[in-house]
Amino acid sequence: MNELEQVAGRPVDVVELREALERRPALAYEAVAQGKLIFCRDEDRWVDFKCRTFLAYFDTEPLRRMIRDAFLERLKKRSTWRKTICRNTSIVLKTRWPS
Repeated sequence: MNELEQVAGRPVDVVELREALERRPALAYEAVAQGKLIFCRDEDRWVDFKCRTFLAYFDTEPLRRMIRDAFLERLKKRSTWRKTICRNTSIVLKTRWPS
């Protein structure tokens, strides 16, 4: 990897796209949409892969949105919980923070 970074003159992330498409469509999408293709033997297979990547990304978008919204809601609740505890010093002294 170090040689590739030296040739490129910048940090490089290498992603095995077939595996990324199966396991992490958002990563495959990011690589296809924002990354730079270095080598391609078969243009038709590349176009087909890009199409499958975009479809997988957009198909899983509602799930990613649900996960993101649930995560943000948890953060909001946790933040409210901490603010409530911090208002009362005696409670803070008696309460252990969740891990």
